[in-house]
Amino acid sequence: VAVQVTLGMLNVKLALPLEVSVLHNGGAVALLFVLVSLLARLRAPE
Repeated sequence: VAVQVTLGMLNVKLALPLEVSVLHNGGAVALLFVLVSLLARLRAPE
């Protein structure tokens, strides 16, 4: 999560260079995937 926040701040500070933007978006996708997977496991029927 800290890496995602740092990349987001760098996007703003460095005027959105493509490489940092792609890393930021990739991190967001990975974080979303992990959270959705965790939620699905926690709410799985018994």
